[in-house]
Amino acid sequence: PVKLGRPDEDAESVVEIELIECEECGRSFAPKIFEKHWNDGQPRCLAAAKKRTVFNSAKARISNNSALNAEEREGVLAANKKAAKEMKRKKKRGGSKKKGGKSKWEAQSQEFREAMKANRLISKAESEGKPAHYYL
Repeated sequence: PVKLGRPDEDAESVVEIELIECEECGRSFAPKIFEKHWNDGQPRCLAAAKKRTVFNSAKARISNNSALNAEEREGVLAANKKAAKEMKRKKKRGGSKKKGGKSKWEAQSQEFREAMKANRLISKAESEGKPAHYYL
């Protein structure tokens, strides 16, 4: 038996309940809740373990479009599938890489860092009274 309620309140508010443990998932439930957990002779924890299918909103939108005939729907679905496959392939490869092996943002980031370094060196040279190109 488990005591439920706040211990700081009076003893009348505390209730003892016998909890039932699910053999499948190991969780404990009050008797009424355990009946809900075992729905149709199978626990919900097993039903939740099934892998859900991914909802394809584009496919649903295209198949529910009354303006397209069956042939056009099939063509649009095939094109959509081809585009998704191409995007997946690009993602696997790592996106758009330059010949040097760096992506566009990496190259821009490197340029920015070099410009910041050059500016620091220029300001250092000017503060010391030397020409701007002294440290470059």
